[in-house]
Amino acid sequence: MSSSVRSWFPSALLVCAVLSLLGCRQADKPAPPAPVTAEGNLIRIAPTNLVFLKWPTGPTLLVWLDIDGQSSGGSGPCPAGVWYAWSHREVITRQEPVMPIYPPGVPQPPQPPRPPGPPPMKTTEVETGRGVNWRCESLDGVTGTMIIGTEKFDLAKGNVFLVSTVGGGTVTQLTRDLSGLEQKHESFAGLAKNDEDIRKFVTAAKPSE
Repeated sequence: MSSSVRSWFPSALLVCAVLSLLGCRQADKPAPPAPVTAEGNLIRIAPTNLVFLKWPTGPTLLVWLDIDGQSSGGSGPCPAGVWYAWSHREVITRQEPVMPIYPPGVPQPPQPPRPPGPPPMKTTEVETGRGVNWRCESLDGVTGTMIIGTEKFDLAKGNVFLVSTVGGGTVTQLTRDLSGLEQKHESFAGLAKNDEDIRKFVTAAKPSE
């Protein structure tokens, strides 16, 4: 019995030593960096809109679309860091008479007397069918992926995305230093005027009729 204990005890010490060494190596391994969340802002430069993401560590991301209408977005944690997702839909405003208008020669049902003057109108918003969904996943705003529609992009290759919905949709990826840009309308109106690529993109954008 004692012989069995003596032969087992050194082996146990060896196992404990190996486990302790592995534990020390794991403890020495630096923890992965915590994801940093960007501040987002939606700005309209008619007939376009854009979403500007700015990280407190400096990086920026700009998604500029050739439509203006309904937009909504959000963010949350993901394995790559933080996800940012937005949906954009072009909406046009139309006015229609409140009372139905019948073609000439079609009998009209009895109607109450209408006061003199033009008929009352109602305003409605109608989607045109032009829209874009996009999702960005990034740890720090420098590395990560951008998915616009079904197309995937590497953030390391550019931080500006000009998204056109004409002719089936196209995306132009650019690199710009926007770290000093303030998140207000005047800043992006100036960018649309002074940056040649962005100026051409905004000028080409046409609202639906």
